[in-house]
Parts: sequence; C-alpha cells; structure tokens
Amino acid sequence: MKLLRALIPLLIAGVATAQVPPAAVQKGKQAFELMKQARYEEALGVLDEIDAMGVRSFAVAFNRARCLEQLGRIEEAIAALKSYLRDEGAKVPPDQLKEAHEKIAALSARIYGSVDVQCADAGLAVRVEGRDEAPAPCPARVADVRVGRREVVVLHDGREVLRRPVDVGPGVVNPVRVEALARLGVTADVAGAQVAVDGTPWGPAPILDRLVAPGAHRVVVQAEGHDEAVREVALEPGATLSLPMTLARAGDDAGGPGNGPWLLMGAGGALLLTGVVLNLVQVDLAHDGDAAEASYKTGAIAAYGVGGALAAAGLVWFVW
Repeated sequence: MKLLRALIPLLIAGVATAQVPPAAVQKGKQAFELMKQARYEEALGVLDEIDAMGVRSFAVAFNRARCLEQLGRIEEAIAALKSYLRDEGAKVPPDQLKEAHEKIAALSARIYGSVDVQCADAGLAVRVEGRDEAPAPCPARVADVRVGRREVVVLHDGREVLRRPVDVGPGVVNPVRVEALARLGVTADVAGAQVAVDGTPWGPAPILDRLVAPGAHRVVVQAEGHDEAVREVALEPGATLSLPMTLARAGDDAGGPGNGPWLLMGAGGALLLTGVVLNLVQVDLAHDGDAAEASYKTGAIAAYGVGGALAAAGLVWFVW
C-alpha cells in the first residue's frame, strides 16, 4: 500500500500534466480510487481507456504494469513496460527510466531464469525449446527462460544431436553440461548410397566423423537395386567409429539361405559316392564267395540312403 500511495499522485500528475482532454484526468482519478481498493481488473480497464485516448505517459504505463502484476499476468506486465520504453523511452527522465528497468528485472526474476550451457565438444550450437530465437554457439547463456521443465537442444551443423532436460528455477542461473559426444562415419560399397541414422536421413555415403549422442544407434544404408544394409552400434562418449557397409544386389544369395544348402548337398554327394565304392567292393567279394560281402552291401545301402536324404534336403532348402 505504501508503494501504491507513492504511485497514485504520479498517476494523476502524469495524466494531468499531459495535454489531454479533462476526461483523461478524470479517468486517472478513477483509476487511483480503484487501485486503492485493490480492484485491479477495473483499474486496468480505466487505464486502457486512457491509453486509447493517446495519453502515452510513464505513470499510465507503470500502473498498467502494476495492475497486470497484481492480477498474476506477469508476462503481460513485463511486455507492457518494454513496449512503452521501446516507443517512448527517449522521453522518459533518467530516474523513471531506472525505475522501469528495475521493475522489469524484479518481475522477470519471478517467472524467468537463465540457462548456462557448457559443451565438451567444439562447433556445437544450442537453443532452448520453446524460445523463438536462433541457436547460439556453445558455450551459451540463454536468458529469460520460463521457469519449469525445459529441454536444451544441442545441434551440430544445423542437425539436432541430442537434448538435455533442465528444471529452470526463477531468478537463478541453471547450469547444463553437455558431455563429450561420439563420432560416427559411414562408408558404402555402392556409390550414392543413402545413409540414415535412427530414422534421420544423413545423405549419401561416405559420411565422415559426424557427431552423435553416446549410446545405441541404428544405421541403415539403401541404394537402388540393392537390399538395404542395417547395423546396430553402441558408442561410448568420446568414441570414434568408421562403419563400412556392404550392400547386396537385390535377389543375390547374400540375402538367401547362405552356405547351408551347399553343405548338405555336398555331404549327401560324398555319401552317395561312398555307397558306389562300397557297392563295387561288395560285387567283387560276391564273385569270390567272401563272407564279408554282406557287410559291404549293408554299408552301401546305408550310404545311398543317408546321402540321398542329405542331398535332397539341401536341394529343397536351396530352392525353397
């Protein structure tokens, strides 16, 4: 109330001394009475009427901000004072100008904090999500950040690398430390192959030492007429990895069953050949009346059976 008593004469004098219609002076007195009664919403309406009459006085601007502050509309109060100083600041006496800046600082400290970002790597830029401004080179201090949970976005060459959450407190500097990043390079054996990391296009290979956040990443390389190549990698802070990627032509065996069918068919063929040899030996023994002839015959039959089964299984696997 003491502050209000000091402001009210300023309000009336500020209106009365301006070359304005008597109605504006009368409304200044009306706003004075309403503010004394803490009827700030009504007082704000009256002050808006004075402003609409073209009365651009410091007293009206300051007390509009005061009403907005009392109504909990802090951002509007700050904007009102800044707008007045931007338009009329050159005409404001030094003591009132100082008072206005002090008021803006006091109001800002209630709803804003600063974010101080330090980066272990050079060449990074940062911005605070929700603020409409260009990224600043790191290290950076971002002022007038609304209190509450916010995210610091870290960029390299205009590309988002990672985000760091920060709980912004009012009127204080809130530190954010961005640890060492990792570096990832990707090459491909197909010219013009397109690289994507974690679903974000990176452009054509080769890509050399691009900064990424430490942790797991999924690398996908694609080229026309080729099957896509996919690799999962995990990077520690400060690590550097150059990842060569090989792309198979679409329809090549590189994307099929591999060597399994050939191994089966080879083993089956070897057993079939063994069966033929045993069968020839068995025939010779049969002519000589050798008693071992029956054993060779049994072995040949077994070799034919198992070899044929393996060869058939390999063929089916390959064709299927």
